[in-house]
Amino acid sequence: MLRAISRSSDLLKGLQLTIVVNDLERIGDYSKNIRELIEWFPYRIDFGPKEKSFNELHVKLKSMFRGTREALAENDIKIARKVMKTYERVSKLCDNTIKNTISNSTKGDMVHRRELAIVLMMRYLKRVAGHLKNVCSSVVNPFHKIGFREG
Repeated sequence: MLRAISRSSDLLKGLQLTIVVNDLERIGDYSKNIRELIEWFPYRIDFGPKEKSFNELHVKLKSMFRGTREALAENDIKIARKVMKTYERVSKLCDNTIKNTISNSTKGDMVHRRELAIVLMMRYLKRVAGHLKNVCSSVVNPFHKIGFREG
């Protein structure tokens, strides 16, 4: 299944699987946070001028989920590397959107609901992407490097 698991003892396989399951659990936790954020808003969250960034992020995350599932199922290092590379772009997109939202706030010290939603959503989605990257690192890296870049 995983490169890191296939060359190890049963104990090591169990530890590696525990790491992967932990990342998958964290994705579930952040998904719950996203759902709660959406539920707490009395209306559809309007991302305004950041809508394009959000839509771009949505497309990238969908591809990361598909790629992660495929990389694990097929033990495909090439697909896992692609997901890990996509994370770098997602991370930058999220960070830039958050920085721009904070620096362009028109309310001074007051935070507009839209700005709050954008910052929280981008942060949660960045963390989801980070955990998908970590899962894919288990296909690419040996045990001691799971969760890190290749190399």
